[in-house]
Amino acid sequence: MIKEKIREYRDFARRINKWQRKEPPKVEIDPTVTTCDNCGCEHDGRFCPQCGMPVARKRLSVKHVVLNFLDVWGFGSRPMFRTIGQLFTRPGFMIRDYLNGHYLRFFPPFKMLVVLTLVFVVECHILGLDISNHIDGAQLQKPSYSTDQKKIAEGLLGVLNAGRNFLDSNPTASIILQYVFFIFAARIVFKKRGLNISETFVAHIYIACQMQLLAIASTLLTLRLSDTSFLPHNLSSLIVIPVLVYDYHQLYDVKWWSSIWRTMLTIGISMVFLLLFIVVLVSVVGIYIASKADVAGNLSGG
Repeated sequence: MIKEKIREYRDFARRINKWQRKEPPKVEIDPTVTTCDNCGCEHDGRFCPQCGMPVARKRLSVKHVVLNFLDVWGFGSRPMFRTIGQLFTRPGFMIRDYLNGHYLRFFPPFKMLVVLTLVFVVECHILGLDISNHIDGAQLQKPSYSTDQKKIAEGLLGVLNAGRNFLDSNPTASIILQYVFFIFAARIVFKKRGLNISETFVAHIYIACQMQLLAIASTLLTLRLSDTSFLPHNLSSLIVIPVLVYDYHQLYDVKWWSSIWRTMLTIGISMVFLLLFIVVLVSVVGIYIASKADVAGNLSGG
């Protein structure tokens, strides 16, 4: 009995895996020659090669008007819904299909990230949630500094606050910038799996879209933002890590155990990169501010 159940489960898993790996169907060419109503060009196929006008025209309906309105926000096109669905059912294979040239079948990754980030920001605004997580400097205990040390500390704090304000006001740029470290780490860990750095970057933008969709759903269900994540998402790490393992398992075509330890290694390397970047940035800014303070002190002393 148990062996039969295991065999049935394995057969079911094989069918699911076969469906997930299935490539998108090819678009059949319509051999009928027609005349374009827009520019008068005679052609075969479903679209005019001169102006791009589709052959199949329908009268305007309520559905057409609603889809045109949604298209302004990026939700009116069929690829958006297809892309959202496949980001959960076959994310790694879908990204592979896009990288293999099926660009028109899926929604563009960067545009999708902008739209989803906007939806997330609007959702947080409606629910009254603060996504900026500003640290109020007035509430921090300030140690005693000498005059020069105080100038350096205030300069460093000003630079860090300016950077934080920029990222808070540009959430899409914030996600992409934080993902840079993650992308380079994934490139190192999965270097032999066939993707170059540009393809790795595009793949992780799609993964960011997937995480943003999960953040939208999670925030709507819990009515709060997660404060336990160490990745550039408003999601718990208990959600992010399994999803990354699932994505990498399909995207890089590795076994589950290999995907688990490679994902953890990627996270660790990305954290090291981020820490090194912060140390270098603070050191450079500190040296620059200290040199300016010395110059100002010499001029005032002279």
